Amino acid sequence: MREVNIQNYQPPLVKKQREMGYITSAENPEFERIYELLDIAMKDQFVVTATEIGISRWEKILKIKPPAGSTLEQRRAAVLARLLSRMPINLEVVRQVVETYLGVPVDIHLWWNEDIRTWEEIEEDFDTWDAVSFFNWEDFYMELEPYTILITYKNTIEVADVSPLIRMLYEMIPANLKVVVKFLYKTWEEVEEKYETWEDLEVTTWERIEQGVE
Repeated sequence: MREVNIQNYQPPLVKKQREMGYITSAENPEFERIYELLDIAMKDQFVVTATEIGISRWEKILKIKPPAGSTLEQRRAAVLARLLSRMPINLEVVRQVVETYLGVPVDIHLWWNEDIRTWEEIEEDFDTWDAVSFFNWEDFYMELEPYTILITYKNTIEVADVSPLIRMLYEMIPANLKVVVKFLYKTWEEVEEKYETWEDLEVTTWERIEQGVE
């Protein structure tokens, strides 16, 4: 907060008067409050620096209901994502909205009818029903369903609640499309493909590997 002392702007003769000292002592906090409000007003001109007051106004204008416990940074990201969701809508616009909301790079794939796996293809992947028992049928069903926008991302932690993002996307995309958001961990196979020895891993951090940056 900016400190204000009106006495610095007074002539030497006035500074010596006791009454003026009492007056300026009362005025200084008021001027400091004015500077504070001006700083807030300036920050609220931009979403990336908006305060609680500014973000609340944006959320009211854009009809956004932030999840309970959302941080100010998460609420800013939600507002930015909504502002990006303008016509024309394509996969690149969807990507920008999702990456702005999540704060990490994402992969997006739109499943059409030709992407649907046949039983013959499934039989090639699994020799026995015992092998199928270890398979995640939710993922399997997702692959079989056409007209689905599959969004996957990697991060150090999973976003607790993506329902506001999904609601936002459903307001953007055609009504015949479905949205699925998946959180992925880095697998050991992916790590081994890039790093042959433990010495190679010393040039990076586990956090960057988990995020998919490395």
